[in-house]
Amino acid sequence: MATVCTNCGFDNPPGMRFCGNCGTRLPENASAAPVPSTPESSSPRPAAAAQQFPNVDPERLGVMTGSDLMERFRQAGLEASGQRRNVTILFVDLSSYTSLSEQLEDEELYSLVQKFIRLLVNDVYKYEGMVDKLTGDGLMALFGAPIAHENNAERAMRSAMDMMADVALLSHELDLHGHELRIHIGLNAGTVIVGGLGGDGLMNYTAIGDSVNLARRLEETADPGMILVSKNVYQQTYRLFDFEALAPLTLKHISRPISAYRFLGPKANPGMVRGLEGLRAPMIGRQNEFRQVQAMVDRLVHERQGGVMMLVGEGGMGKSRLTREIKAQLDFTQLRLLEGQSLTYRRAIAYWIFQDMLRNFLGLTPESPEEEVRRRLRETVYAVLGGIGQPHTGALEKIAYLEHMLALEPSREEESDRLLADRIRYLDPGQLQQQIFLAVRDLLLAVAAQRPVLLVLEDLHWADDASLDLVRFLLDSTRSAPLLIYAISRPFEGGAVQAIHERAGQRLAERYLFIRLQALPPDQSAQLLQALLTIQDLPDMLREQIIQRSAGLPFYLEEILRMLIENKVIYHDGRQWQLTPGADSVSIGVPETLQGLILTRFDRLSASQRRVLQTASVVGSQFNAQVLHLVMGRMPGQAVEGHAEKLTRDEIDEALALLAEREYILPQIGIPIADESGEGEATFLFKHVLVSDAVYSTLLQRDRRDLHTRVGLAIETLYAGRLEGQIEVLAGHFMRSSLLDRSLYYLLSAGQKAARSYANEQARLHFSQALEVLPKVDHTPEQSVQVYQGLGDALLTAGEYLPAREFFTRALETLGAQAGTSSLLDPGASQRIDRQRMISLLQRKIGRTHEGQGDYDKAMVCLRAAQSVLTGGYAEYTAERANILSDSGWIDFRRGSLEQAEAALEEALKLSEAAGQLDVVASVLNRLAGIHYQRDSLEQAERFLVRSLVLREQIGDVVAVSRSYNNLGLLGWRQGNLDSALDNFNHSYQMQKNLGDVEGLVVLRTNMGLIELDRGNLAQAERHFSEALETAGQIGHFYHVNMARMHLALLNFYAGNWQNVLEYGRL
Repeated sequence: MATVCTNCGFDNPPGMRFCGNCGTRLPENASAAPVPSTPESSSPRPAAAAQQFPNVDPERLGVMTGSDLMERFRQAGLEASGQRRNVTILFVDLSSYTSLSEQLEDEELYSLVQKFIRLLVNDVYKYEGMVDKLTGDGLMALFGAPIAHENNAERAMRSAMDMMADVALLSHELDLHGHELRIHIGLNAGTVIVGGLGGDGLMNYTAIGDSVNLARRLEETADPGMILVSKNVYQQTYRLFDFEALAPLTLKHISRPISAYRFLGPKANPGMVRGLEGLRAPMIGRQNEFRQVQAMVDRLVHERQGGVMMLVGEGGMGKSRLTREIKAQLDFTQLRLLEGQSLTYRRAIAYWIFQDMLRNFLGLTPESPEEEVRRRLRETVYAVLGGIGQPHTGALEKIAYLEHMLALEPSREEESDRLLADRIRYLDPGQLQQQIFLAVRDLLLAVAAQRPVLLVLEDLHWADDASLDLVRFLLDSTRSAPLLIYAISRPFEGGAVQAIHERAGQRLAERYLFIRLQALPPDQSAQLLQALLTIQDLPDMLREQIIQRSAGLPFYLEEILRMLIENKVIYHDGRQWQLTPGADSVSIGVPETLQGLILTRFDRLSASQRRVLQTASVVGSQFNAQVLHLVMGRMPGQAVEGHAEKLTRDEIDEALALLAEREYILPQIGIPIADESGEGEATFLFKHVLVSDAVYSTLLQRDRRDLHTRVGLAIETLYAGRLEGQIEVLAGHFMRSSLLDRSLYYLLSAGQKAARSYANEQARLHFSQALEVLPKVDHTPEQSVQVYQGLGDALLTAGEYLPAREFFTRALETLGAQAGTSSLLDPGASQRIDRQRMISLLQRKIGRTHEGQGDYDKAMVCLRAAQSVLTGGYAEYTAERANILSDSGWIDFRRGSLEQAEAALEEALKLSEAAGQLDVVASVLNRLAGIHYQRDSLEQAERFLVRSLVLREQIGDVVAVSRSYNNLGLLGWRQGNLDSALDNFNHSYQMQKNLGDVEGLVVLRTNMGLIELDRGNLAQAERHFSEALETAGQIGHFYHVNMARMHLALLNFYAGNWQNVLEYGRL
């Protein structure tokens, strides 16, 4: 039997005690190679036999990896029993093997195959790839699994280059009877499922997925001597290698055309590899940005000048470091620091970043008991707005809206609390949003009046729409108050953050500072390396590797050093850092992406630590230890069999402590949650959200579903009785779980909650997700109606009338189709009334979609249908009948049928007053005023307007109040009472300014300009019209732009400035 050398893999003849290739002593029980064919059996073979590749035992390939690498493969492979990984797949095959096999004797062919396979395998393991399988006349290799690397594609490319060179050298060295040994290679990068497929051996570890198939097809397409790569590989390595783009390929079993690139060679001057941020370090290279931010803070403190700063940079660029340095320099006796942070898993919760800011201001956390939150909020707002023990008259009102923003149940202990709760109930979502905006703004301004405020808003790119709208609303307040907003975001293109950036630039001028961080140049990276790690005689090659591969991003450089420490390349001897002897030529791996960097460290954790981190990534970027205990917990002494993923409480806590020590997560002190022991639980935050994302990405879909199910159930248990603040989180977990019926319930609740807060896009998202879940679970007709109506309302608010109508119609069809079969449609009197009222409401909403499109005939048909279903004299129908009549009257008004409109509105007024619907009463009175305005019955119009105004002020509808004052101004203008008109316009203008309603301000500027034009004050009129034109242009409202230009043309006509008339007249 031939004996394989454990050092070099050479097949030695039987009886050899030392390797004939390298001289290493051979073990007596070394593995034996297959016996080659004897001369007697080397007669010509059948064609089928000639094409068969000689067998090579995969387990024997381990002798070429080295014991350390092989053990790492084995441990990672056996413990990673099913994961998703981003890898680079390499397929290589020998070209023209059949022809070659026909020309060689069996023994020659066997020897050639042994050398060929050893050569290929060695070139894979050289770059810490793994041979997945032998494929007949070649092999498949993985780079990135079971051990993650930071630069998988580069490693695979270099392995392919070495294969080409080594095979060419082998072909030159051997006598192949005139034949040339050539190979062809295909590479692709992508996500695969990796894990063991039965058995215990390493080589049962494999990868499956479309990415593998594409790599195989590229290899089959490549010509002899060609390396063909996919677009993914090209994008990750084009800075290092030269490629030639090929025409799109049509490949077997792949339906779409494939972009492919032919490898040409390494670049003469390779580019820098991109990287990301990290660990604690002194700030280097951000001095200019630091001075700019510090100057804004100094003006805030010494000149009480507010403004806005936006710091933008890729993840890992150093935003957090710069911010920490700024905060470290603050004098908290001169200013107050308020901080809020957006979290990716909280994006579905309206106002999250401001909830976080307010909780931080109050010294609370998301786990704080509701009564504690309410108590501290009231104490603080009373103190800030009205003085201790003497609440400001508006403080209670502000508190009510802040409590609503924090998702607290309305308090009804005091009469004033009940009145405020009732007032909020009357507000529509838009009005409620305005009140929340005003409450937050007034609180911030009151705090700033005591001491200048620096408001830090971190990770704005993950903020919810309501929070971003509130940030945009607050911008103008910084012009007149010592409030400095410091927003931190990743780069953006379009969207709400872009809108904030543009508005700040337009409105704030020099009070707006925009900073985009760039990568550090090499000299500053060297300074950072020296500041972090002072090692005498650090080899230049190692220093250059660290600096080059850090690519100018502090996080990369810091994480490389952390990796070197964990790998014991460098160590601390108690006095200083030292380089481990013999480590000066170490090859440093820098992750191609942050995910690769994280997973490189992740794979070095123990199995239990990895499971804890994976489970935590499912819970979210911020998590409570008790959730992990419930999800992963195993009682001490409980058998592990059947609970492979279960750990004891002590094991979980030990893993968390180690993960915190290694700074995967950061510990925070949690608020006690009631449990059997009565003790509080620690809370943790992933140091970087991308750590959570990268770890989460390793989980298979089945494991994600299982963990989301368990996490959702754990949260329900922990927060039993106070789930209002967890609705969106639970919706997210159960939507990804095996309990989709639960997700439907929470998605509906989350959508309704968002709609009440006028977070329309979030409401639309939740209802859309509920629509996807609906056919997948058993559900009631009630739930179908709620989904369709909720989506219809969101679309109607967005002005998407046709799809809104379709969903309202589907809700109607559900009500009709299920009549008499559901609890909602129970033939009992109460249920029948609810059903008829729901049908009427839906018909009226369908009518609103037609009205929005200008089709008044169809709108009236719908309103008549809405009225017809309200049979019987039930008092429950009164409010809906009032709404129907009011909408009918409004359509008649728009058609010019004033008598019909008046009759309908008068009847609506009686019904709404009888039902006590004050918001409807106020709206009807306002519409009646419009009728009398059109008839020139101006005194009557004024009476209705004043009554409407009084009601709107009574229920706290500030938006409607401001519009009422504008209407009173128009009435005064029509009456010729220009002074009174101007007073009302000014009053409305101040309210609109406080509300941040820019369009309303444009309208009022125009109206005030018309007053001054009638008075003959052309200069004043021109100022108003010009400001209206400028602001309308800033917000992109072309109707108001054209109106302002028209009035400026008219003004210049009166002034005789004909050139300006022509200029402004070009609409």
